[in-house]
Formats: sequence, structure tokens, C-alpha cells
Amino acid sequence: MTYIEYKKASLRHLDTCLFLCEFFDEIVEQEEKEHILKNIYYLSGYIFECIFSYAIFNVIGYDKTKSVYQLDNDKRCGLTFSNNFKTHNLDWKIEFLKKNGGSNVSKIPILDGKTKEFLLKKWKSEYRYYIDIELSKNEIYKFVSLAKDTTEKVRLFITKD
Repeated sequence: MTYIEYKKASLRHLDTCLFLCEFFDEIVEQEEKEHILKNIYYLSGYIFECIFSYAIFNVIGYDKTKSVYQLDNDKRCGLTFSNNFKTHNLDWKIEFLKKNGGSNVSKIPILDGKTKEFLLKKWKSEYRYYIDIELSKNEIYKFVSLAKDTTEKVRLFITKD
């Protein structure tokens, strides 16, 4: 898998979430609404995960033809696939981009403090896997909208692919 696949996965997840939000009331039965909303929220977190991974590989100048798994053998940048990407640590990814992404990173809305806290508190594994998510339909839709805006802004600041 090359790092470009992260961008493709992010866009695929985004398309799915946008479709589900747009047609939610038409296609989802009443008894499934809460379950589907939680799945939209869960999947939307992976939009961030994938687009941030894509941005990090781009920022470090990783060869877009090399497998991301080879990062474990590339000691030049101090990152490994196993420690930095396989772990789903959004906090680390956000901090890495803020520190290393240059001036364009400030244009990515999710990287501000308030929004970051919302994402990190609610999307940690203990919430997304084990605890019932107590978010309204409106909050989840805002989260998807934020994912869309973030994805668009990351794609604008990435100029090398």
C-alpha cells in the first residue's frame, strides 16, 4: 500500500458518510437510526485518520511509489509504520502536522484547540468501541462536515502528488 491510498480511503469514507447523511431519513428505518448514526460517527473518524496519515507521509517527503510498510525499515525520518500509523493515534498525528506541516497547516480547521478536543475525547477507542456515543444527529452531521472541510484543506496544502 502506498501513502496515496490513505487519501483514496479518506475520500471513500467521506463519500459514504455524506451519502448516509444526505439520505438518512429516506433510507434508514426508525429502529436503526441510532445505530447508523453511531456508524457514521465511527467512520467519519477514519476520514481524519486517513487524511492525516496521507498528509504526514507527504510532509516527510516519503516516496509515493514505496509501500508504507517499508517505513519500518527507513530510519531517516524517525517514524515507523508500526509505532506511528498502525496505532490510530490521532493526537500524535495532529501534533506532528502542527509541528512539521509548515504554515499551510494553520488553514486546516481540525487542528485548532477546541475542535481537536472534541475529536480526541469522543473518538478514542474506549468511546468508539465500547461506550455508547451520546451525540445528537446534528453533532454527528457537523463532525462529518468538519471531516469534509478538513479533507479539502489538507488536499489544498498538499502539492506534491
